[in-house]
Amino acid sequence: LPLVDLLTPNEGEAGRLSGVAVTDEASAGRAGDALRARGVATVIVTRGGDGVVACGADGRLACDAYRVEVVDTTAAGDAFNGALAVALAERSPLADALRFAGAAAALACTRRGAQPSLPTRADVERLHQA
Repeated sequence: LPLVDLLTPNEGEAGRLSGVAVTDEASAGRAGDALRARGVATVIVTRGGDGVVACGADGRLACDAYRVEVVDTTAAGDAFNGALAVALAERSPLADALRFAGAAAALACTRRGAQPSLPTRADVERLHQA
């Protein structure tokens, strides 16, 4: 894993990859730290409605999820990763990038389906700035 710059596993994936059962924020952090010890530069464990925990060279950072009425979680992870990539490519600080990505994921949960649930950038920015 030393060639991995950024890994964004969900709780189950983080648990399987790290050997640490992820049940809460603290265990998500321990799983992220275990993956960093194996060479990953930054690990962001996504926790659905419980937010995310990022583990990197500067330590841990937890961000809460946006509260929305969930209709369907299909494509929420894809929305998160796409928005995270955009924010990081635009040189946003990690905390801001996580909130931007969280807004995209939350909005994806408010509609049914995969492609139809993906929000526009304008929609993400509205929620992110609210």
